[in-house]
Amino acid sequence: MLRDMQACRTAVLGGHLHVCEQCGFKRSVYHSCRNRGCPNCQALAQAKWIKQRSERILPIGHYHVIFTLPEQLRPLAFHHPKEMYDLLFRAVSTTLQLLAKETLSARLGITMVLHTWSRRMAFHPHIHCVVTAGGLTLDGLRWVDRKGYLFPVARMKALFRARVLNELQCLRDKRRLSLPQDEPDHPDIDAWERLMRSLPGKKRWNIFLQAPLGHSTHAIEYLGRYTHRIAISDARLITVDDHHVCFHVRDNEQAVLSIDEFIRRFLMHVLVVPENRIRAAEQIFHGGRRSRFSRNCDLGLPRGHPMGPKSLTKMVLTLAPRSPQQRHRRATEEIGPAESQAARRV
Repeated sequence: MLRDMQACRTAVLGGHLHVCEQCGFKRSVYHSCRNRGCPNCQALAQAKWIKQRSERILPIGHYHVIFTLPEQLRPLAFHHPKEMYDLLFRAVSTTLQLLAKETLSARLGITMVLHTWSRRMAFHPHIHCVVTAGGLTLDGLRWVDRKGYLFPVARMKALFRARVLNELQCLRDKRRLSLPQDEPDHPDIDAWERLMRSLPGKKRWNIFLQAPLGHSTHAIEYLGRYTHRIAISDARLITVDDHHVCFHVRDNEQAVLSIDEFIRRFLMHVLVVPENRIRAAEQIFHGGRRSRFSRNCDLGLPRGHPMGPKSLTKMVLTLAPRSPQQRHRRATEEIGPAESQAARRV
C-alpha cells in the first residue's frame, strides 16, 4: 500500500498530456493508484457510494448511532482484529434488532460503518450506524414509526455490554482470543477474569444517539465522508518536514508526531479486508433491490406469490410516513394527472 501511495499521481503510473490548441500550454495529469487505503484516490468511489444509497434510501428519518469499544478491549482488538471487529458488528446489530423486536415488534433498517481511528489517529474502534426511524412489523404488513425517540440509552448500554461479554466468552472458549500471559495450550484463566472485571459497568459504556436529521439522506452523506478513506486526509495536514508531521485535530487544536509515529498510526487503520468496513444488518431500500425485506421467505410466502419483491417494495413505500406533497405526488403517479385534477375539483 505504501508503494502505491508513493507512486500515486506520479510519472511511475503513467498519465495523460493535456495540450491547449490555442496557446500550446501543456500539463501532465498522472494516473492514481486506486488503492483503498490511499487518501487521494477514493473521492469518486465515495461519491458513487453516497449516490447509490441516497437513491435507494426511503424518504423517512434516520438515526445516527455510535457504539464504541471500551478502552480495556482495544489491545485485544489490535492483536485479533478480524475476530473483534466481527464481534463488534454482531453485538451492535443484535442489540438494535433485539430492542426493536422488544419495543416495536418490528425490524429496523441498519447500515454500519467501522472506524478505528480518533482525530489524533489513535486506535479507537467504534461503529457508526444509520438506523431507520421505525421499521416493518415482524409479519411485514405494517410500518411502525419511531420519530424523536429510538430506545432508552441506558437500556442500549446494558444490552450492548451483555452482548459483547457473551461474544467474548464464546470466542475465548473456542480459543480464538489469546492474551500475552497465555502459554501454548494453557490459557491464563486468572488474566482473562481480571480483564473481564476491569471492564466498565453498564452505565459507563459509550453510546452516542443523534435524533433524526431533517432529510433522509443527511445521515448517508455524513457517513459517506468516512467510508472510503483512512484515518486522515490531506486537507488536515499543516506542515511536513524530515522529522515531524503537524496536522489539524479540531477547532484550533493541532497535533505533532514524528515521521515514524505518524506512519505507524496510519498503518494501524489499514484493514486486511477493507470491504468488511461497511456492513448492513437489515436493509430497507426501494428501487427493486433485493434485501431481507424483499424476500418472499421472510413472509412465509410460497415461491411465485403475487406479493413478490417488487410488490413488497411498493408496500414499504406506501407504509412509510410521507409529507402531504409526497402523498399527492404518489397519487398523481398512480391515478394520472387528469384523474388527480378531477379528484381535487370534487
